[in-house]
Amino acid sequence: MGKWISMFLMAVIITVLLFWGLAGLIGRPDELLFVIGIIISLQCSLIITLLISILEKLPKKK
Repeated sequence: MGKWISMFLMAVIITVLLFWGLAGLIGRPDELLFVIGIIISLQCSLIITLLISILEKLPKKK
């Protein structure tokens, strides 16, 4: 489970840096849309990480 937490944190950091980088290239974004976009990205990465963790814990069929 520890590697999935580190993968989630890495995804969070990359997402935030990507959003700040794109905002710097585009110009000053609308603050509301910027915050909503970051929140949606973080939630999606958390859901994907948790689903992978659950799939690994399921018993394998032989």
